[in-house]
Amino acid sequence: MKNGNFELEVCLAADEPKPLRQYGHDSRTFVEGKPGTPFCLVFRNHSSDRVEVVPSVDGLSVMDGKPATEDSEGYVVEPYRRVIIRGWRTSLKESSKFVFEKRGGSYAAATGQGESSCGVIGVLVYKEKEKEKPKYDSSILRRIRDLERQAQDRPFPVPHYIPYPVPAPAPQYPWQPTITWCATSGSPLGNQIHTAGLVRMVDEASAIHTSAQNSVVNCSVGSDTPDVTLTESPLCQTLYVNNLGTAWGEKQADEVREVKFTRGEQAGLMEIQYNDRAALEAAGIRFEAEPAVPKYPSAFKRSFCEPPRSDWADALREQREQRSPKK
Repeated sequence: MKNGNFELEVCLAADEPKPLRQYGHDSRTFVEGKPGTPFCLVFRNHSSDRVEVVPSVDGLSVMDGKPATEDSEGYVVEPYRRVIIRGWRTSLKESSKFVFEKRGGSYAAATGQGESSCGVIGVLVYKEKEKEKPKYDSSILRRIRDLERQAQDRPFPVPHYIPYPVPAPAPQYPWQPTITWCATSGSPLGNQIHTAGLVRMVDEASAIHTSAQNSVVNCSVGSDTPDVTLTESPLCQTLYVNNLGTAWGEKQADEVREVKFTRGEQAGLMEIQYNDRAALEAAGIRFEAEPAVPKYPSAFKRSFCEPPRSDWADALREQREQRSPKK
């Protein structure tokens, strides 16, 4: 996914990482993970500034394994370069691989951090704080200051300002509440339903339809296929349960070095959700749909020039003869 000049991808772990296909759904980005598969993160900096990227996997910092915050450490990425985040950082020379696994076997569950944030990968991007420019006190600057002092002593005419018209305030209309009709499971058919201080009569057919809309979908985490059951509830929502987490994989050589970086303003935040295929299909993601790729004209083609058709050349010759003056 992209956010301005920054790009984040979840890739299969290899010498040259292979990005996983991303699916957009419900204003979020999803990727499919398979238990036992190692993966890595690739962050690209397409800007002209040096930035620091703070990665978070399952709500934990990949640098120290503690809950990720805005103050967590990260990786410094030079302009127009990329960084491959291969795993949980164990030292400046090694890291432990990221591995898709059932969330009960995730690193967050093994360390007692909890499984509530499993299934999400995020990065925070910080720009480098600009250094103060040195102050020069040369003869040219002194001459400019002298001219400014002389200009302050000269009399100038007082400018005449025309007051800017102030627009009249917009009329204030009475507040209109937002009305949401939601029948409760315990309301008898034919009774009055009170919502936002208003009363509406519902009959048997509308109450049954509303009760079906208010059902909640529950998914079982322990099985490979989500256990979808309908339960009565006054809440109009659908629960999304993630079945995967990131486990502690094998150690690998992953050498880095420490550099000095002064954080400036925050430049971006990106999050990618990952889950198994069964849960993603239950959430409404269509795997068979091909990504929409616009077809634009190409400037270069692998071919050679061919002469025009004979009839087209004859027609062009006749037009030229008609335009030429006759003697």
